[in-house]
Amino acid sequence: MIVGTTAILVTSYAARSFVQQGPILCPMHGVFGLPCPGCGLTRAFAALMRADVAAALRLNALSIPLFAFLVAASAVSAYEVATDRHLGLHRALYSARAAYALGAVVAAYHLARCCVGFYTGTLVEEYFRTSWTYHLLFR
Repeated sequence: MIVGTTAILVTSYAARSFVQQGPILCPMHGVFGLPCPGCGLTRAFAALMRADVAAALRLNALSIPLFAFLVAASAVSAYEVATDRHLGLHRALYSARAAYALGAVVAAYHLARCCVGFYTGTLVEEYFRTSWTYHLLFR
């Protein structure tokens, strides 16, 4: 957990200035022209590293709670490793119930994001028309 979160934070910090112009790496976005639940997280984490909370919320609203969770889970893990004992938070952070609840929240957010995107037209303009498939078939 500590190594993974550190890698995410270092990568987000390193990419904070150029990530907005990067290529599409998400396979779901590239092939199907649809956002995945994690679409925008890299750019949102980079925005958080620039202290641009508004941009992070626009890119992926789940970025802020996920960022906070990663930092909290890493802090708990670091404390547990240093003291060689589990905190009460350990059970909450790594429980199956928490994972299912988080999965339900992510699924609901993703469904709402796709519905709003379809209604406003951004799903077609920002995702479908920028997909690899669209470029292969229609350009």
